[in-house]
Amino acid sequence: MEFKGTKGDWKFNEKETSKGIRCISHSPNIDLWSIGSTIQETRANAKLIAAAPELLKALIELKIMAEGNNQYAFELAEEAINKALK
Repeated sequence: MEFKGTKGDWKFNEKETSKGIRCISHSPNIDLWSIGSTIQETRANAKLIAAAPELLKALIELKIMAEGNNQYAFELAEEAINKALK
């Protein structure tokens, strides 16, 4: 399985509109908007989305390390990876 989304670094930017929307950007041409019911919730959602590629990479490495040693951790990692990649 391979990640099929936009590859590269995503950055959290404090762009705000009248609705309190924050932005996650990949490049000058690609923006992803995150919305929440409060400014704090929106900011937290945006930061999580921006960190997702690194989180997925770390989880894949942890899954490899857990294989055969900790079945529960391995299964949790496998489920989360499948959710992200399928």
